[in-house]
Amino acid sequence: MSVDLDTVRRVAELARLQFQESELASLAAEMNQILSLVDQLASADVTCVLPLTHPGDPQASLRLDVAEPAQDPQTLQQLAPQTSQGYYLVPRVLE
Repeated sequence: MSVDLDTVRRVAELARLQFQESELASLAAEMNQILSLVDQLASADVTCVLPLTHPGDPQASLRLDVAEPAQDPQTLQQLAPQTSQGYYLVPRVLE
């Protein structure tokens, strides 16, 4: 599979990304490199590899689900940079 400039434009439009026309050629080349690596992975011999049901250790132990006493709010607020009247003050992110 090969990616051309029209495909890059379409993918950028679907992803709501904007690129300069001068950037499209290098993006197409990078996408073609990625697809080439995927083709190499797809051609790997995996006949001796057993399928996984979970990527982690299936014997991992979990902690017990035990109710613990709640932390004292005043103690926790002493750790916060700024508080006021029992609330945590954080920087405004929306105008």
